[in-house]
Amino acid sequence: MQPGDIEPYYHQYREERRTHKGRHLKLSVVGRKRGTHNLREYVRRAELPVMDMGPNIAKMPPPDRRSHAIHLSVGFTLWRILQYMEPLFPEELSDDVLSFIATYMPAEPVIIPEPDYITGEWLSVPCKPYQTGTVLLGQGVDNDAVRHWAVQYPLATAQRLLHFAFPETRCWAFQPDTARDPDEEIVSFYTWEARNRQKQVLNTTLAVMIMPPWIAPPADLAAMTKCRKLHRRRFPEDSDPRWKACERLWAKIWDLCTRRGCRWFVITSYNTWAFGAFSPGRTRGFISDPRSFRQREPNVLGTLTYWLASSMDLPGAFTLPNVVELVSEVSQDLEIPPFPYDRFPEPPRSESDWSVNDDVDREVEEAEVSTLLGMAISATSIEEPVPPSLPDATPAQTLMQKVSAWQEHLPRTYDAMSEAAFSAHTVSSAATSMRSDDFEHLYPSRTNDWVTVPLGQSVTKMAAR
Repeated sequence: MQPGDIEPYYHQYREERRTHKGRHLKLSVVGRKRGTHNLREYVRRAELPVMDMGPNIAKMPPPDRRSHAIHLSVGFTLWRILQYMEPLFPEELSDDVLSFIATYMPAEPVIIPEPDYITGEWLSVPCKPYQTGTVLLGQGVDNDAVRHWAVQYPLATAQRLLHFAFPETRCWAFQPDTARDPDEEIVSFYTWEARNRQKQVLNTTLAVMIMPPWIAPPADLAAMTKCRKLHRRRFPEDSDPRWKACERLWAKIWDLCTRRGCRWFVITSYNTWAFGAFSPGRTRGFISDPRSFRQREPNVLGTLTYWLASSMDLPGAFTLPNVVELVSEVSQDLEIPPFPYDRFPEPPRSESDWSVNDDVDREVEEAEVSTLLGMAISATSIEEPVPPSLPDATPAQTLMQKVSAWQEHLPRTYDAMSEAAFSAHTVSSAATSMRSDDFEHLYPSRTNDWVTVPLGQSVTKMAAR
């Protein structure tokens, strides 16, 4: 089929209407082209629709004010190794997004039915003068409604665009994270993952965290992008640091990415978007500046599509800055508990609430703290080496040592043969005295001298003739 043969598709879907999950989708209008006619222009000009939040939602904070409502159930843990966060330069990121769109988004018509009745995918983000599928969503009155707006418009369209540009990614899709979470009332998660025909997850490269705009207003997301350090305890006996809302956001998205085995992430309230990633060792975080859903050149849709391609390391992908990390940090396989915290801390127990296991638990806890403290001290100090212990010398070895010391004080006037003879006849194997004739033969100049030789526990004196 040639590019000019795309016209029959317009007639095929002319005036069609289809019901999808109880919502009527308006698929075409006579005489208007679809977004597949020029995907490059469509991506550059598409703009997210305004979400009507209705009168019954929680009161939005004033502009440039934080909500003080990000009560995420996260706290300090030993296994969360994130330390520092760094910004991504907005000018370089914007240039990379525009270059990716100009290189990999086709400007000629794509010969693929739009919408796709088999997969249910379509370009839903409005873009004049192109005709796109429109989803009739309700007001964003709660977390679920905001999640539908984020999924049905930008996420679904970015997925469709990446399938157009890279057909090998058709087995990849956004999937909801169905794991139970104590913060599910104020936050939702989606992951970009590949699945086989048995619906088994093969790989996950990106996570999306969605929060309502009255919970995470632009000021809170801006504070997160400016956060540069996650406070930690230096020793087990230190008290837990008091985290700000921006640190809790970093801890929450780090936990999600680590559990799902991915390093790239997106945080959004639909009205504001931030794009980030973690280093291979997960000790450093990178994040862009907060971007409004109305931003252009590049817009949110183009940046989201580019971030998906970067998470999969596709051609033209973004390259994270290099950081210094230990080999053990890069190669380790972190395993963290699925639900480490509850929304509210448990009240302290009273003295009457006692069980027989309390003393045992306290002893185990003190032993664990002592072990961790010892590890921390040994890691920051250098211990003096301890010399190896030697066994005590036997009486025969003591005798030989003292004879050798005595020999050092003798004059060196005898020859090598005399020294060999002296070594052979100095001490008999079972005797406790020295032969005087041997001594006179070896050392005639020392006649009538007394020689004291300690043998075991006794001392023998003898006179040489």
